[in-house]
Amino acid sequence: MAREQTPGIDALIERQVTRWRLEQLRSAPNVDRPGPPCVAISRLPFSAGAGVAERMAAALDYGLFGREAVERLSGDAGHAGALVAGLDERRRSAIDRFLVEVFRSRVATEDESVARVVRVIGTIGRRGAAVIMGRGAPYVLGAEQTLRVLVVGATADRVARLAADRNLPAPAAAKELAHDEQTRTDFLRTHFGVTQTDPTLYDVVVNTSTLGVDGAAAVALEAFRRRFPDARATAG
Repeated sequence: MAREQTPGIDALIERQVTRWRLEQLRSAPNVDRPGPPCVAISRLPFSAGAGVAERMAAALDYGLFGREAVERLSGDAGHAGALVAGLDERRRSAIDRFLVEVFRSRVATEDESVARVVRVIGTIGRRGAAVIMGRGAPYVLGAEQTLRVLVVGATADRVARLAADRNLPAPAAAKELAHDEQTRTDFLRTHFGVTQTDPTLYDVVVNTSTLGVDGAAAVALEAFRRRFPDARATAG
């Protein structure tokens, strides 16, 4: 399975804040206007979604916030606070209003740990220029600013990846995959009230078994560029 190739959390945040600062400098001030579009990726277990996310982030020069990064941000107030660095009070208020709407309409839980994750995802997504992977990102962020992607793959291929990753025989890997899928299904149903495989939740579904990782990323990137034709790669 492709691993998340993100830099250290401090470096990731520093570069992302630089992206946002540059975007603010070249955009007309408008408190209610969100930042650049972003990408939110959900993936079936061991479908090589991390590889797709890495390729998209590299092509767009966007920050890549995988599960580990999002969870660390949600558990560290200092790091999370850096996500609003450089914003004046009006812009922070705009993000707060956005988050209120997210909690009102898209979150089906009162779990505080999930709420912290949602705040991090919502803040990153509202500021934009990021690829966010997992933790319910496609269900937190609205379609108006986000390309929502589901990465899938044939069960046999995903079993093979899991077996290689965990050094397991195929039967044991198949059981592990089924357990991982059920855990993910339960998490999303409980906290977001969604079924991950519902295609209407996404703008594009890509199959790494038929397209390969590079092909899946290319299809998703083409969808992004068609959906947001005025978006440009960030600098910095």
